[in-house]
Amino acid sequence: GDVYKRQVLVRDGWAESVGFAPDTSFFEAFNVLEAEARAANAGCHAQAAFDSPAPNPPAGAPCDCSDNLYNCGDFATQLTAQTCYDFCFADVGNDVHQLDGEDGDGFVCETLP
Repeated sequence: GDVYKRQVLVRDGWAESVGFAPDTSFFEAFNVLEAEARAANAGCHAQAAFDSPAPNPPAGAPCDCSDNLYNCGDFATQLTAQTCYDFCFADVGNDVHQLDGEDGDGFVCETLP
């Protein structure tokens, strides 16, 4: 019933996998479905695969570090988000896009594939 409907929405790229304790029994399975939808450019992920995450990055830069311009949803993979974070951290000395969340461990957008 209801779980199947949610599964279809995540699988087809129209919803994200989110877990709220104590009801996390399907969280990992939904994470896999979301990663597959992103990889297949399904649903809401379709346009993101063709867009550059940077509005107007300087030549040779992976992203624009001039202001807080991105969130994790702007990147197709964790690696592309990490590349932007690392570049901007070296360039401006902080997490200008706030991609690291609250844990501050330097590993950004941890839910992306």
